[in-house]
Amino acid sequence: MTIETSNRAGGSRGGRGTAALATIIFLVFAFPGNAASGEEGLPVEREGPAGAALSAESWEVRREAVEQLDDQAVLAKAALEDEDWRVRLEAVLRLRDQAALERAALEDSFWRVRLLAVGKLTSPAALERVALEESHPEIRREAVRKVRNQKVLARVALDDWDPDVRAEAVAGLSDQNVLARVAEKDSDHRVGRAALERIDDQDAVGRVATGSENAELRLAAVEKLEDEIVLAVAAIKDPDRRVRDVAAEKLDGAELPDEVGMWLFPETTRRMTEQSHLLEVAMASPKTEVRAAAVGNLTDQEMLAEVVLENDEPGIRLAAAEKLTNREILEKVLLETGDADLRRTLRARLETLETGAD
Repeated sequence: MTIETSNRAGGSRGGRGTAALATIIFLVFAFPGNAASGEEGLPVEREGPAGAALSAESWEVRREAVEQLDDQAVLAKAALEDEDWRVRLEAVLRLRDQAALERAALEDSFWRVRLLAVGKLTSPAALERVALEESHPEIRREAVRKVRNQKVLARVALDDWDPDVRAEAVAGLSDQNVLARVAEKDSDHRVGRAALERIDDQDAVGRVATGSENAELRLAAVEKLEDEIVLAVAAIKDPDRRVRDVAAEKLDGAELPDEVGMWLFPETTRRMTEQSHLLEVAMASPKTEVRAAAVGNLTDQEMLAEVVLENDEPGIRLAAAEKLTNREILEKVLLETGDADLRRTLRARLETLETGAD
């Protein structure tokens, strides 16, 4: 539209109207605070070519328009309402408004847009909500990386179904009890190992050494362990030979109560006389030399027969057979065993009894 003006001194009626219109237009654009003006009295970008292009049918045109924008209100509208994820992604990339970013992070239908929005979020509450509720593991992991709330991190580390997300939560955890629970129970050894590496408390390390279902983690925990009693438990009872050996090696030279030391040190075992304790040691000590010492102090014939028939070490079975002196028990054991070496030893013991040479 062309605005005409008059150069005549008094001006025409039409000229006065045109001048008034020109004044109104000037006031609208010149003074701040207008609905159509920016902070400096200039038209906001939504009125410019880039803003207008946001209504174009082509997503490429709309994305190019977003690339020219910095107005946060216009960018928020594009980020939250544009039908094409590529336009929304570009808008989120340029967005600083935290409220709009939070909505994009929680509500956008495309995971890449949500991921980018989460990466720009600073609200602890929003990040915690994403960490606990988001369905896509990569987005949860990004949120967890920025979460500082120990209770939220504990929930994620213990309950999230994705091991990479759990590992990210473990990286931010400092609660020793929670870390011990993760190391004990996590089904993924990488997560458990990451938790163990963050544990400094010896009680927590001991829990892993004796409670983890993973032998590799128990072994790693034993290597960190300093508590001699817990080491003794591991050395005596762990089902994995490697764990028992490492624990026993770390106890070499330790001063332990006799009821503990008898399982690990032959010199302690040789001081023991209680037959039931000696039987337990002979059957289950992790060290062959300790088992042999226990058999050396065993005199109860029924218990010796149990060692002969049930011990898992051939040498210990033979040592126990050599100590049998009761004819009835010898004959019974001879009938029950099919081990050729044992049968020869048992027959020799019976012959010795018959000749009275024993």
